[in-house]
Amino acid sequence: MSTPRKIAYNVVFSATAKMAGTVLALVGIGFITRYLGAGGFGDYSTVLAFFFFFGSLADLGLYAISTREISRPGSDEEEILGNVFSIRLAASLLIVVAALLIVLFLPYSSAVKMGVVISALAYVFSSGYSVLIGLFQKRLAMDKVAIGELVGKIIQVAVIILAVKFNLGFLAIIWTLLINMVVSFLIVFVWSRRRHTGVCLDVHAGDRFNRLQ
Repeated sequence: MSTPRKIAYNVVFSATAKMAGTVLALVGIGFITRYLGAGGFGDYSTVLAFFFFFGSLADLGLYAISTREISRPGSDEEEILGNVFSIRLAASLLIVVAALLIVLFLPYSSAVKMGVVISALAYVFSSGYSVLIGLFQKRLAMDKVAIGELVGKIIQVAVIILAVKFNLGFLAIIWTLLINMVVSFLIVFVWSRRRHTGVCLDVHAGDRFNRLQ
């Protein structure tokens, strides 16, 4: 497939997947609002706010840097992404520790505090997933990323519906966020390995992280 066709295909596929994901998100929100009510949905929104706060706090511009560097001719993708993944992992672990400390002083219920911790764990997988996106952008294979996001969202909404049906409570709804991030990360990670990208994050990232300590 020629480069222009690849670009067009990726744009159309990603846009379609995004629209489908938006529809699924609206369905999920509909179930959540009816199930939790005004007060419960307020708590849910608080947890989501912390999730996005963690993302902005530990972004560090690594996504833009990694995408730029691996796009250079002759770049060492394994070395670059391994280093970026190590920094992301260190930042994510700091976020989890910070979340554990923060919840001790927050004037929220125990359920909301637990939700904040779960959102911090979800961010760990979200941050790892974002590191790999640049790899697929370079190869004009963003359809794989779109599939990972869509599958994660489908599973999240399915679990939300089950949680509502069986009255599993507020924290079950929060756990769906973590499930979504884990599924999306695993799909994108496995796809990166199957495409023989040479990214050995599972081996080398741990070594680099140990050297950072």
